[in-house]
Amino acid sequence: MYDKIFKLIQNGELNKAQEQLENTPENDPKRYNISGLIYYQKKEFDKAKEEFEKGLKINPVDSDLLFNYGYLLKNINQEKEAWRYLMRIHNKDWATYDLLGDIEYKNRSKLASLRFYKKAAELPNSPNEMKKKFIDMRNIVKQDTKIAFLCLPGLDNFLKDIVETFSLGYDVKLVVTTDGNQISEAIKWADIV
Repeated sequence: MYDKIFKLIQNGELNKAQEQLENTPENDPKRYNISGLIYYQKKEFDKAKEEFEKGLKINPVDSDLLFNYGYLLKNINQEKEAWRYLMRIHNKDWATYDLLGDIEYKNRSKLASLRFYKKAAELPNSPNEMKKKFIDMRNIVKQDTKIAFLCLPGLDNFLKDIVETFSLGYDVKLVVTTDGNQISEAIKWADIV
């Protein structure tokens, strides 16, 4: 049944597709996902939002619904809310990471956006454009600032993610030592300690 509806949508027969949806079970989240997509294509964003929300009440962890709802929210300038729904997707694909990166870049942290773009670019099915986008965005964000993180041995576990993120935009060294000479060298090297 849903295959037939998708073919109608692909052919631009949105009203016929909506009619066919009436024959699907009301407790199936897929029904509301497809209905939301139809309203989205018709540019009836409030109705699309309502349909996605109905589907999410039935299955709050449906990846397709979460993605489409997040995409809609982003496009109607509710990006922080979109971020919350996109983050709930368990098995994120490159498109989800790309959207999260766009939201981070615009609203929050440019460095955090690079982490999402990098994840998207590294996935096996990621298109070449995503890899290019990551490199281009990294070149925009990258600064010639040297940052040294100093830490005592055994206490650096929480720093690894922070250092990894900062290394996307800065020259970074993580110095885990009690040796005064190594600490002194790191301080001389760095602009920020």
